Amino acid sequence: MTSSDLIHKKFHDILLKKITHNKDPIVASNCVKILQKVVDNILSNPDVPKYRSLPSENARLRRDVCEVDGGLDFLFALGFKKKVVSFKESFTLENDRMDTNKLKIAQSLLNEFHQKAEARRETADRMMQKEKIEAKAYEERVKREVEEDWDNRRRRSILANQRREHREQKKKEEEEDKLQEEHERPEMEGLVPMEGYN
Repeated sequence: MTSSDLIHKKFHDILLKKITHNKDPIVASNCVKILQKVVDNILSNPDVPKYRSLPSENARLRRDVCEVDGGLDFLFALGFKKKVVSFKESFTLENDRMDTNKLKIAQSLLNEFHQKAEARRETADRMMQKEKIEAKAYEERVKREVEEDWDNRRRRSILANQRREHREQKKKEEEEDKLQEEHERPEMEGLVPMEGYN
């Protein structure tokens, strides 16, 4: 195996087994994208030191590369070293460690993996959209069922109230009739039947 093959295998393994393996497609895509930008900038501007020094306090670098399994491994495989200057930590690729062949191999693999990562990301986005649509449809169905249930409960409650009121009205009428009968009876009890009418 040639040194180029070994370099290729090392980068490939980091990308495949760490950065993109079982990761959220968005996390993997962001990491590959940042690494790709770093390598592209160095290859496009090999004599400009600012492209070979990455401040570790950079939030995007920290989130999208340093905190992703394999992100730092890839930087170190490129030849970057951790360096502290004036109490500020950075990842630096010194001139003596810069290998254009290694950077081109990394660039090629990053381009390939970026396309794959973007395809996974698009698939994940479509699935998330589908899940959102399904969740919204489910939510609307449940809301509709709850509203129908409340409507049914209101109707049943109204009917129960009407029946209760009807029973109470009927009972009241019966009591009034009974009172009326009791009220009329004493008047009749005091009457003496006339002879000949019996």
